Amino acid sequence: MRKALAYAIVIGFVTTGFIGMVQAETPEGKAQGRPMATADGLYWQDDRRLTNNGGEDTYPTLVVDTFGNSFVMYYRDRTHKYIKIDRYGNPLFDEKDIVSAQIPTQHCGQPCERIGIDSQENFHVVWTTQTLYGPMYQKFASNGNPLTQPINLAPMASNPHVVNLAVGKNNRGYFAYENEGSERIEMAYVDNNFNLHTGYLSTTSGEGVTLGLNKKDYPYVFSKSWSGTGMWVTIFSPEGQVFQSPTKVDTPVAGSGWDSPLPALAFSTDGACHMLQASRASGIKTLYYTKLGPDGAKLTNDIMLTSNSNDYGDICVDSKRNVYIIWGDAGDQDIYYVRIQPNQENATLQPVRLTNAPGIDRDPQITVDPEDSLHTSWVSDRDGNKEIYYKFAFSYGVELGMTPDEMAKIMYIHPNETKSANITVRNMGGQNDTMYLGIAGDFYGKEGGTGKDYKGEGYKLWIDEKHKELNLDAQEIRKIPIYVRGAARGTPNEYIKVVVNATSTMNPMKNDTVEFRTYLVVDHRITLKCAERVRVTSAGVPTQYSISVSNIGDIDERVIISVNGPPGWEYEVDSDLVKLRPTETWMLTLKVTPPPDAQADEMGVVTVTGRSEAEYSVKDQVTTHTLVMPYMFIELGADEPEKFVDPGNPTYFTLRVSNYGNMAGTVIIILEIVSGTGLWITSLDTNAVGVAGGETKQVILTVVAPTDAEAGTRLVVRVQGFDAEKRYSAECLVTTIVRQVHNIRVAATPEMQSLRPADVATYAVVLANLGNGAEEVTLGASELPVGWDLSYQRLDGSLISEIDELYLQPGSSLTINAIVRTAVGSLAQLYAIKGRLLDRDKNVYLINMGIEILQEYDIDVTTTLSKQTGVPGGKVLYTIIGKNKGNGFDTLTFETSGLPREWQGIEFRDVNFELQNELSLNASGLERMSLVVPIPAGVNGTSVEFYVTARSLGMVTDSVKLVLDIRMANLVISKVTCSPKTLRANKLATLVVTIDNIGEVNVENVTVRFYQDRAIMGNERLERVSGGTNRTATFTWMAKGGTHSLRFVVDPDNLIVENNKADNQARQTVKVQEGSFLEQLPGFEGPLMLLALAAGAAVLVLRRKK
Repeated sequence: MRKALAYAIVIGFVTTGFIGMVQAETPEGKAQGRPMATADGLYWQDDRRLTNNGGEDTYPTLVVDTFGNSFVMYYRDRTHKYIKIDRYGNPLFDEKDIVSAQIPTQHCGQPCERIGIDSQENFHVVWTTQTLYGPMYQKFASNGNPLTQPINLAPMASNPHVVNLAVGKNNRGYFAYENEGSERIEMAYVDNNFNLHTGYLSTTSGEGVTLGLNKKDYPYVFSKSWSGTGMWVTIFSPEGQVFQSPTKVDTPVAGSGWDSPLPALAFSTDGACHMLQASRASGIKTLYYTKLGPDGAKLTNDIMLTSNSNDYGDICVDSKRNVYIIWGDAGDQDIYYVRIQPNQENATLQPVRLTNAPGIDRDPQITVDPEDSLHTSWVSDRDGNKEIYYKFAFSYGVELGMTPDEMAKIMYIHPNETKSANITVRNMGGQNDTMYLGIAGDFYGKEGGTGKDYKGEGYKLWIDEKHKELNLDAQEIRKIPIYVRGAARGTPNEYIKVVVNATSTMNPMKNDTVEFRTYLVVDHRITLKCAERVRVTSAGVPTQYSISVSNIGDIDERVIISVNGPPGWEYEVDSDLVKLRPTETWMLTLKVTPPPDAQADEMGVVTVTGRSEAEYSVKDQVTTHTLVMPYMFIELGADEPEKFVDPGNPTYFTLRVSNYGNMAGTVIIILEIVSGTGLWITSLDTNAVGVAGGETKQVILTVVAPTDAEAGTRLVVRVQGFDAEKRYSAECLVTTIVRQVHNIRVAATPEMQSLRPADVATYAVVLANLGNGAEEVTLGASELPVGWDLSYQRLDGSLISEIDELYLQPGSSLTINAIVRTAVGSLAQLYAIKGRLLDRDKNVYLINMGIEILQEYDIDVTTTLSKQTGVPGGKVLYTIIGKNKGNGFDTLTFETSGLPREWQGIEFRDVNFELQNELSLNASGLERMSLVVPIPAGVNGTSVEFYVTARSLGMVTDSVKLVLDIRMANLVISKVTCSPKTLRANKLATLVVTIDNIGEVNVENVTVRFYQDRAIMGNERLERVSGGTNRTATFTWMAKGGTHSLRFVVDPDNLIVENNKADNQARQTVKVQEGSFLEQLPGFEGPLMLLALAAGAAVLVLRRKK
């Protein structure tokens, strides 16, 4: 339907024939520029195939220069390719290689922004040497020749990745990227000397980033978080200063920077940022459009464009702030785009089908040139494999203009005067066009016509016939005169609206208008007259004057009326604006009121001025004189007309008697009871008072309430004042209301009760209303210990809640029960329980109830270690823990039982290790006590069990059982060795005695004694024998021949305490061989040996001689 409508528009307005849609086969060779009209007023050229190669061409991107030429970059066989074409798709030179490298992408695989063009028609490119990482930058001339060597961007940060590029009109390249080292999102730029400026912080953490530049080269850096949804924008100045700190932008795109795309950006001349967001990184996508203000704040909702996109789409905006969004449709696999006009973002969108070919068209890119013509390129496999295609749209239009100087020439005009001024007509399109001009006027009901042939007397507007049809070249501007003639008659400052319009032939939907006003200039004259200019009246009484206002000029007049008079006087006219035609008269009424306190014979001079609204200098005026007569004006009032009083008490009203007249007199005052019952008493401090003109005096009225008056009873008194002749009078009413006196007597019985924790006490509470009014009282608690509960019951047992109101008539009483439930574990002490009663005015009455919590005694005695070990002569320290489990202060007295009677010196010590066998503890208190047990040196037991008992003031006891294991040494002679084994008389022998300490205690100064038969042969002292070890004692012995009994004894003097003394000795019987006679002689052993050796040697010599 939209396609047919587009054809109808074209056929209706354009005389030349256009081709409706692109053909299945794409034209090659020199383009002829056969346009296709779309419903939005654009004229699209045929699809142009830019590449024809066996490889797969993907990821197109393009920028456009000031001449409308496109720089198209794409990707084939891991190489970035480049071609420059004119607007018809004709190559300006052959395809060139940029670099063999990877495409910078987001974490989700979406290509990053990687190309930009500067004001010198040079283009800038970024790429990566590996996936995400290794960013490089290079600048190229428009013919594809490099202007710089590749610049390594790695020094920007620690492993910078996800690098995006934007190029400003200042010829700088700006980069946004992720800093892997600090996980920050940062911005950097290369200046015109190719110096790299880095480290401009966008956000402290993030994943996924893109950027764009507004029309002032301010970088807008958008990023996402690594874990959550949402997006942030940071705005920088061109020099890198933070212009606006990170601002969150709510987005309809789910996912984090790891798995969701970043938006495509475009900026309009009003500073707005336009975003195109894709819903997901893979599969069929939903596209959303969002408009942001210059500060990043949302100006629109997220507008869904399509839910059936094959790709991420692209976005651009022209100089008139029209937004164009393009995408590849997943349904018919063709390219679609939509135009969003300024301030019509919420209008129903009409997508335009841009291609109609077999195969899949996708990944389109779109941009706009300085003439607002559109350029787009995309990927299509319609010809067998993936190739890059291009399409261009002319933008036809017309623009009218009129400078303020030209408008001034024609703004004011006299009757029958003709004036002219110039307007400018501009062809806004990129092709020749014919413009049709017309002129019209809004005469606002006045006579007038258009065209040079108009013959009437009204306003006349026209354009010369030769200027109504203009043939203009692309972007040509031409000045055209227009003419206005004033009406023959009219009113001052009346105006008409002149409208000049122009329409483009090539695009009838593109038209423009210029509007301005022309005012009529005429002569102005007015006059004011008053027949009776002097009047007499009383003070505060108004009087009136009739004044005629006449137009004696030749045009309609709007006369502004103003009034001036003396201070304090009131004056007004019945109309402050009078409309008059020539010779017409209007009667104006002036009302003058003297002040109420005006003096007798005072004169008020009031001047009425009429002034032409059109000509301020045209005016006339009339002066009136008002004389004040003498009179008296009484006013009577109370400062407080209503007062409250307690029963039996007086209250006082201050009455003010005022004479607002200009004559002195005496005011007589009387009282009249209007309503009220009971013994009320009223009196005045004076019954007459003299007041001068303008004077006020006070009179005191006293009212005393009855002593038995109920609350709310009132007395209304009318106070009247008048002069002696009763010509002037005044009155007022005063009301006295009896205030409610709150007096509730509260008594609870009994005053004190004794309870144990968790017990319940019941008190009878009598409430007596001693006040003068009914009361609705509520009950509650004022002071209550933590964990306690206070409730109230009626005598029938029904519960009274805190919101229930009890009604008490004056003089009545009521008895209720107060139930106090104590808490488990309440401390033993006196408690003052205070219930609370509130009357209707929220006055508080306390219900005092006393409770004594009786003390319960309970203790607990434990130890940290119940079993310990010690050695004879040593000391053992036990830690005893005493706890007061009762509900009040208690003292625990400790004692021991079960220890042998001979064990002396047992001590209890407190936490400061002071000698003390008592602990003083508060309720639930807990404290440690040390028990010191000395072990007698001569003890020979192995284990002792005994008890520590604590006794409270309430004679409650608790005990803990303690065990003391006694460790002792046990010395054993385990082995005796003799060297040599064969003992001979008078020969030295070495005896080695091994002593084992099989006990657990180390011993020192151990004596080992050696006996031969009954004689002591020697003593050996061992300095130390540790538990579980052994030592040796060595004796040297010269034995006599015969049999001997040897005995070795450890600790023969019983100086060491042991478990077993029976194994402290060893016995051994040895036999010593008798020696020869000489051997038995002392000192002959050596010579005899030498003699024997000599004899042996002699025998050997004799044998050899034989």
